[in-house]
Amino acid sequence: MLARTERNGGDQGQLDIDYHVESYFAHFHFQWPIIHRPSFQRSKDSQPHILVLSMAMIGLWVTGDKVAQSRAENMHDKLVALLENRKGDWKSQKSFKHKLCPMMTFQAVLLNTIFALVREAPPDLLDRCSSMVRALTTTCISGGLFSYDGIRTQLTPSESFLFAWTWVEETKRLALALFKVNLLYKTGMLSISDLEFPLPDCGYLWDAPGTREFYSRYRAQVESGTHETPLICDIFRHVQRGGPGLVHSNDQPTSIPVLA
Repeated sequence: MLARTERNGGDQGQLDIDYHVESYFAHFHFQWPIIHRPSFQRSKDSQPHILVLSMAMIGLWVTGDKVAQSRAENMHDKLVALLENRKGDWKSQKSFKHKLCPMMTFQAVLLNTIFALVREAPPDLLDRCSSMVRALTTTCISGGLFSYDGIRTQLTPSESFLFAWTWVEETKRLALALFKVNLLYKTGMLSISDLEFPLPDCGYLWDAPGTREFYSRYRAQVESGTHETPLICDIFRHVQRGGPGLVHSNDQPTSIPVLA
């Protein structure tokens, strides 16, 4: 079990994982909302250590404390090295038959490449993170991560609606965030035309605090008359042709989730 003992972020003693994960959600999550918080909290004790530690690392950084930030940088150096050593495993994922394991690993890779930019890492570390971005992008393209049809074919009838919805939503958010990280690292590997999936939920269902509230909100959404959202690539094509972009049936613009 992960240690949960100390909150000061100093170099001595064990890291308070719970405290710094909460800091991650409080101060970083809404800029890069790639992890479904209710699902994470329900199963946090069984989450891969590398994902939880990546979140705690960012939680340390956002405190603003110099000692805590130094510790976060040290953690980052080690986590990047660990992810590089395991690259052969996560890079070989050409499908998502065991959905949760590769998804969480990909989230950890993405968080560490984002954090390299946040901390303004040395050039050699940025180059290594850029290499991981390229490897992750190649893997996700091969696995159909950027295709809505490819995403949905991974689901089975035995999976609950809530699990299926959450997994699809996390996948879309991961893909959209990976697209932006590719832009930040200037890889040239992706373009808008590659985003063949709908925009993620605006937060109404995504932020539902529990199963009961999720289904309550979902029923309300269905009763209000929802419709299938077009693919992101099609939205941009429509805008380029002079169209208004994505609108509700009542001609009011939709809310678009921010991955800043």
